[in-house]
Amino acid sequence: MMKTVIEIITILIVLLPPVVQITSVLAQKSHSAKLKNLSDRATIVVNALEQSELTSPEKRSEGLKALSKYANEVGISVTDSQVSEYLEAAVRFMKLATQNTK
Repeated sequence: MMKTVIEIITILIVLLPPVVQITSVLAQKSHSAKLKNLSDRATIVVNALEQSELTSPEKRSEGLKALSKYANEVGISVTDSQVSEYLEAAVRFMKLATQNTK
């Protein structure tokens, strides 16, 4: 009986580190994919707002709302500051892309 318990504990000790590492890698990959999706959505939001008749402050406000709503819907935990940074990066990217096509 004691020998069986010791064998089980030994097996757990040997298998635990790789299982923890694999779980950590999977969690990081999932988080990275969510952030990539958030970045892609920021680009979509910015492109949509650029085609609207809204003023710049209105576009910013609507963009923040739309991206925050998306993040909440898909379970991405971000602050208002982070949402703002994603939108600003999307705007910079869009401006660079339009400058390069001229």
